[in-house]
Amino acid sequence: MPCPESSPHPLAAAGIERRFLGLSRHAGTGYAKRPGEVWLVFHGDWTGIHRLDPRDRRTVHLERALDGDRRDEALRWAMETYAIEPTRSPSRVLAAANRDERLRTAAQA
Repeated sequence: MPCPESSPHPLAAAGIERRFLGLSRHAGTGYAKRPGEVWLVFHGDWTGIHRLDPRDRRTVHLERALDGDRRDEALRWAMETYAIEPTRSPSRVLAAANRDERLRTAAQA
């Protein structure tokens, strides 16, 4: 397995937009046979769902390709197929944590 510090991410320069969706973990989708990180990549004229192989992160599997900008459709397909739970972005989590702290501080004053 490559060293993460010295090996670039295999999707680092792929497409116009890259979005990590989550980990493939649903038993009904063949999790034992197809685990890994699931990514949505918009390539400009097509949209792809990619899965990084956990045995060797340099190996990227194209799980689904859709013509055109169909990011919403690809996202729904991946979330359902891989049973990925929607997550809040770190910035939203941080903003929520900061807001809660401000509310506690104001209530104590």
